Amino acid sequence: MDARLEAGLGTLREEGPVAAYCAFNNDQHIKYLGPAFFTKVIYFAGHEQGEGGWRPLILDRFVALALRAADTGEMWPTSGWTTPWYRRYLFLAHEYAQEAGVLPDQIEAALFARGKQLA
Repeated sequence: MDARLEAGLGTLREEGPVAAYCAFNNDQHIKYLGPAFFTKVIYFAGHEQGEGGWRPLILDRFVALALRAADTGEMWPTSGWTTPWYRRYLFLAHEYAQEAGVLPDQIEAALFARGKQLA
């Protein structure tokens, strides 16, 4: 597990959150550590790496429920998120954050709260 965790976090440092998501969801997958948990790992490990790129954000079932209920033009899956879904989520969250003049983390928190209401 240590080697996979180290490799996945190395991918985060070198290539960013989308590549890290792909790594943890595929080659560096750790048993019992699904997207809802490994996105927490990359969120906290890469939180300060947001300059010049996307800040990693947490994706769990509550965020997915809120995205599904939002008018994004896509039918968001409530589980089994692939790398393209994570990339799309980061794009939307960062775009909405920029428009609202808030941090992407605040968009994530709002989505999480909305998803809990919908659950």
